[in-house]
Amino acid sequence: MKKIMIVDDDSCINEMLNTKLSEEGYEVTSAYSGTEAQLLLSGTKPDLILLDLMLA
Repeated sequence: MKKIMIVDDDSCINEMLNTKLSEEGYEVTSAYSGTEAQLLLSGTKPDLILLDLMLA
């Protein structure tokens, strides 16, 4: 199963992407900040990272 990490500080967008990608069969990890993403990356290696370039 392909792993995708979503990094977006907008909880609505993050949750919507998580829901849709999970429905399509992807293993999804969500982070709401760059710091949280760094912590999660120490324990998992996603195949794709969807990163919000305008993170606050």
